[in-house]
Order: sequence, then C-alpha cells, then structure tokens
Amino acid sequence: MASSKETYCLCGQPYNIGQFMIECDCCREWFHGSCVDVKIYHSDDIDKYHCPKCAETYGPSVLKIPTNNHRADRYEIGAETRASQAGTPAWVRALAARPLRPTSASLQQMRPQHFTEEFVRDNGFTRPVIFNTIEGLDMKVPNAATFNVRSVLRYCGAQMEVEVIDVRKQSTLRMPLADYVDYFETPPEHRDEKVLNVLSLEFTDTKLVAANPLSWASSHQRITGPPQNTGLFLQ
Repeated sequence: MASSKETYCLCGQPYNIGQFMIECDCCREWFHGSCVDVKIYHSDDIDKYHCPKCAETYGPSVLKIPTNNHRADRYEIGAETRASQAGTPAWVRALAARPLRPTSASLQQMRPQHFTEEFVRDNGFTRPVIFNTIEGLDMKVPNAATFNVRSVLRYCGAQMEVEVIDVRKQSTLRMPLADYVDYFETPPEHRDEKVLNVLSLEFTDTKLVAANPLSWASSHQRITGPPQNTGLFLQ
C-alpha cells in the first residue's frame, strides 16, 4: 500500500517541521537546505532561490544587494541617514579607531589560591580575572590540544540543534551543530560579514555529561535535600 504522506526535495522524504527547508521561486517545490547546500543563516541573503534543476534553465539563485554596512539589516531601504548600530562593520571600525583603556587597567591578575568565595563576596566581581595557571583553582579545564569544537561535535552529534545568535541582527535561530561547526571553522574573511555566536551549549543528555549513577537513595535525596547528580554546563 502506497504511503499517503506527501514527499519533497531531491531525497523524496516527507516534510519535517524540525528541518530547515527552502522553496524554489521557479518550480515552487520545497527542498531541505542540507540536500541543496543552503545554510539557514545564508537563506536571508537570497532574493530568489533556484533549485538545482531550475538553475539549469533560469540560472543560479539571485542574491539580495546590500544597501549599507552600518545597520543591523544590511538590506534596509533608506539607511543612508540613519545612525550606525552596534555590531555592524562600520560600528566595529569606529570602535577600533577610538582610544581604549589599557588591558592592564581592565583586567585583574590573581593567584588561583586567592580567588575564593570569600574574595568574590567581599570584593565583588567587577573585572575579568586572569590566572597564569589553573593549579590551585580546584577545577578541571579541557586540554585544547586534545579537546576542541570537533570533539564537541563527535560527542553531541551532528544533528543536535543549537541556539545561535546573529550578532549583527541581534536575532536568534536554531541550526544543526554540524552547520555551526562548519561556520566556526570557516576563516573570517569567508564568512560574508556574518558573526554567529553560541553563548552556551547544554549537553546534559549527551555523552559529555558527568553524573553519578542513579539510585533510589539519590533520587530520594534530590527531593528532600541537595541534588546528588550533577550535569555540566559548557560555556
């Protein structure tokens, strides 16, 4: 018996609400971005999308033409008389041209053994702190030589969705971790002025989590007292 589900794209799969798709402006068919090599963060730069088949007849997709470099929406009409917005190329250049406080005045260097709960409580936490060594901090930090963004991808999975901030537009979007890793590893000069940021990655349900084995005793303790199972939060 034939399936009653309508199929789409080159792959012939049914519509999936959790997967980014784009409509061809010629044939009006829908395609998964992953099947036609269109990233979700590039879709707002496309004025008219042509699928691979239609591109043979009508030519490649048509991109929008930027109208400015000082507004969050670089396609904004009438932006010539409007002020620069934070995070745009024009704003970054203006900031770089201004005299800034010396690094030594902005940062605080401390010995790890002096950075205690009492210190934070008595002095506050008003400046970033730099430690020349992690010895004495009573914490473990991943070794950059053996643990990197590809390690996170391997443990969390390529299709894990992450919340990404488009810094220039100050808007959020969700995308597969694999797409963000590809962006992260792309040299800045090839990123088309886009700055995408992941502030945090919750990996409680992945292989990166560190937790004590569950038991009836610890489950009861979570209800009546301090939690016994601790998930990690990576920033």
